[in-house]
Amino acid sequence: MKNWNLTDHISIHRHFNVASINPSSDNLLVAYAEDLSGRREYNIKVKDLSTGKIIDSAIQRSSGSVVWDKQNTSIYYAQKDPVTLIENKVFKPIYYEATAIRAQIKNQNI
Repeated sequence: MKNWNLTDHISIHRHFNVASINPSSDNLLVAYAEDLSGRREYNIKVKDLSTGKIIDSAIQRSSGSVVWDKQNTSIYYAQKDPVTLIENKVFKPIYYEATAIRAQIKNQNI
C-alpha cells in the first residue's frame, strides 16, 4: 500500500496496537483500527491512498473490526460502551468524499 507509515505512531505512544487493516475492494481507501490505551478500545481511521490523507479519524471506542459495504462508500463497525467495554451499537458512516474521489479517478481513466 502506498503512503502507509505507522512509524510515527509507534514512536510517540506508550502503547500501540493495530487490530485490523482493511482496504476497500477498489484499493482507493483503507480503514484501520488502532488502540492507543491498551484497553482494546480501537479508534478507526479511514485513509485515502491516492493522497495519503486521513478522511475520517473521529470513530472512537470501537471493537476494532471494520467491514466495507459493497459500494466501498461506507464501513460497518461496532462501538463499545465506555464503562463495560461491551459492544452495544453498530454504525455505518458514509464517505461522500470517497465517492467523489472514485468518480474523479474513473473519469480520468476513460
